[in-house]
Amino acid sequence: MISISFILFLLISILTSSYGQVTCASGWVQNEGSCYLIRPAFNSGGPYGIYRGTWDQCNTYCPTSFPGATMFCVNNAAENDWIRSQSGYNQWIGYTDMPPYGGGKGTKQYGWVTGCSSTYTYWGSGEPGNSNNNEDYVLVRPMPDGTWQDYPPQTQVECGCEYKVAPTTIPSSGPSTAPLSYPSTAPSSGPTVAPSYGPTDDPSSGSTSSPTVTPSEENVHE
Repeated sequence: MISISFILFLLISILTSSYGQVTCASGWVQNEGSCYLIRPAFNSGGPYGIYRGTWDQCNTYCPTSFPGATMFCVNNAAENDWIRSQSGYNQWIGYTDMPPYGGGKGTKQYGWVTGCSSTYTYWGSGEPGNSNNNEDYVLVRPMPDGTWQDYPPQTQVECGCEYKVAPTTIPSSGPSTAPLSYPSTAPSSGPTVAPSYGPTDDPSSGSTSSPTVTPSEENVHE
């Protein structure tokens, strides 16, 4: 059943992420730009308690109970190490060679669940082994170093969910640079002084005592 409280928290997370913050829903743990649900009690009905189930059960549980969430999507070594440190038990991750994500049973052509585009892998020695041609689902082993191993479909281990909330930069509410309160040396976009609409000097209103222009010598006749 879809958690209404999770949907509300997811909406709040998306809104607050616009202001450079990450807010995870109650019970979820933040690491970098993602929120993680570690050891959810998804009650698979198996013999190992409410915290464990098959890969398929986990892959159904995460997006159905928490829209927008997926199984763990491991993007790098730091995230892989962080995930293994949270529980101390084997943890399913959203990696399989079964369709529609991978190339098919036994092909060892693995792919991530929808919503994850990681290219990172961390297989243990000899893995994926595909023992008895029946190991198609991947988990992180906490010991000794968080390596990955493929397991059969009936295996029940812990399930975890993840959703990403990437922070963004806060948009500015005004100009990047405050306007100056004093004149600048930058050129203006127009004339500094408005042009005049008439002669610069007013014409005289009467006769002058001397010619305005002195006659040249070549125009003087004997």
